[in-house]
Amino acid sequence: MKKLLIAVLVLAVILVGGALLAAANLNSWLNENRELLASEIQRVVGRDVSFGELEVSIWSGFGVRVADVSIGDDPAYSDGDFVSAGTVEVRVELLPALLGNIRVGRVVLRAPSIRVIKSADGLSVDSLGALATGDTQDPAQTDSPLSERGAPGAIALTVSLIDVKGGRLVFIDKTAKPPAEMSLTQVDFSASDVSLTEPIRFDLRAALLGADQQNIDISGTVGPMSAGPEGLEIDVDVAVGPVSIDSAMALSVVRAAVPPELKAGGTFRLATEIKGRLDALAIDGEFDATDASFAFGDSEGNVAAAAGKPAGKPLRLEWSAVRQPDVVNVPSVELQFGDTRIHVEAKLENLSSAIRANLSIRSDRVGLA
Repeated sequence: MKKLLIAVLVLAVILVGGALLAAANLNSWLNENRELLASEIQRVVGRDVSFGELEVSIWSGFGVRVADVSIGDDPAYSDGDFVSAGTVEVRVELLPALLGNIRVGRVVLRAPSIRVIKSADGLSVDSLGALATGDTQDPAQTDSPLSERGAPGAIALTVSLIDVKGGRLVFIDKTAKPPAEMSLTQVDFSASDVSLTEPIRFDLRAALLGADQQNIDISGTVGPMSAGPEGLEIDVDVAVGPVSIDSAMALSVVRAAVPPELKAGGTFRLATEIKGRLDALAIDGEFDATDASFAFGDSEGNVAAAAGKPAGKPLRLEWSAVRQPDVVNVPSVELQFGDTRIHVEAKLENLSSAIRANLSIRSDRVGLA
């Protein structure tokens, strides 16, 4: 028994030593061939790609850590980066990979930054996956030193967990006059059981409009992606707030939409639930601006007190709606403003051409002051 135990320990030491040696050799090969790897990725995504040191790990599964990752933007939109990240870590289950089934245990992005630009020609992300500049060949017909033709189509890919920490997302709308920019900071995102054939569970938290703390939370399930738009199921909860109205009013697109006489401050909150297929969505929600203040002023800045709302006066809107092909049913909208309560029911039909609308409004309490 003692000899057997010694033999097992010796075998374990040999296997671990061999694995460490293999990892060290792979580390060397990856870093010596970084330009080749970058060119292969660039060929697939159709953008300039660069990254720093690569490190292979065998602890807690086979994994690769990549530092200083950047993917360039479409030159037609910008000469900056579309994506940049301090580090990207990927862990793969080794045995299934050898059998052609890629099971990624975990993907972690540290402090990534993503920038999306909208112009009259579309979105900057539309060209992702297109051929790299100057490449006129079909990538499916291009010989690659790292893969066989057709191999990607034979590989099944699942990801157990995607984890994003401390990210930043910037959206720039160049179609607005002047161009509008909106950003999400402190972005934490996680998604589990990521595949094309099963619903994906996700959770997104971020800070909106320069908030010091995260004030937006979106969570739920979406999928399966393979079902197409007709079969895509959505079950998502959205909570936003408190959001600074001063920060919202600072956006160029908001400034252009509201009259200059409007003075506003305070905060608002929004919560909504979206459930169903894309062609049959049920949307329930609530908007609360009780903590906000509004007032209208004349051209000299004199505020008309009678045409405003002080902070603390209730202002709430609750709604329930169902979106179906060419029809929107709104069985309930409840508006409360101070002592006034208004109930609205509506139905919009024939959305694709001449819209027909049925509307019912009633109230059992109106504050005439």
